[in-house]
Amino acid sequence: MASVPCVRRSPPLLRLVGVVTTLCGASWAFARRPSLLRPSSRGNAGNAGNALTPQQLTGRLKAAETSNHLLFLVEQYENVLNEYHVRAALTRLAQSNETTTLSGDPGFRKLLSRTSELMTTFRSQALATVLWSLAKVEYDPGEPFLRSVIDASLPQLKQSKPQEMVNSLWACARFGYQPGDAFLEALVDTSSSTMDDFEPMDVANLLWSFARLGFHPGNHFLDAVVARSLEIVQSFAPVDIANILWAFAKLKVDEGERLRPLLQQAEEQLDSFEPAKLASLLWSCNKLQLDPSLVLLRALPCRSNRELTELRPRGLSYVLWVYGLLGHNPGTAFLQRVMEKLSRTVPAFDYCGAQGLSGILWSCARFNYDPGEEQVTALLSSAQQHLLQFTPAQLTRLLWACAKLQRRPREEFLQAWLEQARKHLPDFEAEELLLCHRSFNQLNFTEGEVAGLRMDWN
Repeated sequence: MASVPCVRRSPPLLRLVGVVTTLCGASWAFARRPSLLRPSSRGNAGNAGNALTPQQLTGRLKAAETSNHLLFLVEQYENVLNEYHVRAALTRLAQSNETTTLSGDPGFRKLLSRTSELMTTFRSQALATVLWSLAKVEYDPGEPFLRSVIDASLPQLKQSKPQEMVNSLWACARFGYQPGDAFLEALVDTSSSTMDDFEPMDVANLLWSFARLGFHPGNHFLDAVVARSLEIVQSFAPVDIANILWAFAKLKVDEGERLRPLLQQAEEQLDSFEPAKLASLLWSCNKLQLDPSLVLLRALPCRSNRELTELRPRGLSYVLWVYGLLGHNPGTAFLQRVMEKLSRTVPAFDYCGAQGLSGILWSCARFNYDPGEEQVTALLSSAQQHLLQFTPAQLTRLLWACAKLQRRPREEFLQAWLEQARKHLPDFEAEELLLCHRSFNQLNFTEGEVAGLRMDWN
């Protein structure tokens, strides 16, 4: 067989071939990436090359590797999307860990539009999925949209499964949306009759959602939740225990001692608790008058600096305040660690809020821990910037702490403090006024220093 002759190409010809090959390859890759190219025409699912059966489209939506690919499919087949497609698409978006902003995406807008068109035909599972998915991706669709979902869900509540009811209510709580007494009361009635079917996460999220919405479901319902919780206490995950105890505390359940088995279950899993949930657990113990064990009280101070950093300034200040409420000294080493972290923010002690700023110094004073002049001055400087948000109780705690630590505020701070206190004078409790008066005396303010500033506490 004759051999194929080798043809030598000149360098210019080689360069030309390389350019053409590169351009062709780039064009092919561009056309194959839906993240870069979406069809300009809409509703083209009827074209022979793009036709899919409803089942095939559901499979494609569930298998989409990225949210961008998923929304490309939504745009391409928007006119034929049905209840199952919408549910599959929203669930896939909710399960994605991508942080893509959805509000401006045309595919996402098409998905919401199609959802609105089909809303009245959806069954309870799809309606719950709509709410849950939007809450998971942290997209608030607005009051009219939420109202339409709730209106469509209400007639179907009696046939809803526990998880469907819980997911709908949980989403409303995350949005801060009040679904209305009719929906809430119907949900209480239905869940009361099916409480034995609730899984641990469902029980915790249901009660957490009621508490977050500020809706008290009634003592009879709370008794049923307590009974169900104790039946399945061994199956609760740490986050569920923290959430349900927080909810019981917010709803002011009677006889908190009944909940001790939940607290004991928590203490067996302390290593699995996130720092924020440990702090929440301690706060709940205080509100429910449940004495936490020493193991639980010492859990947060044993956490690493990296774990404590996860709490951020507001969370760290909350932790100190909770220990102050419990009257348990977490130790000088822990107080030093927290104060150092808070003082290193820019500006120092910022991002704590009014409650945090008053609680930090109050807790330090309660445990006879003096952070030093530099940190106290920085904290009071930050507090002065936020005094307009301080309540009478927070104003009182801050002044009392200064007196206890013998750290006299500067006159500029004192003037700002008094101005805010005068605005809220009718709201002060008698005991708070007395503490403020004593604090002024302990700080040894002379008549000249407070001339024109002294308040009439009588």
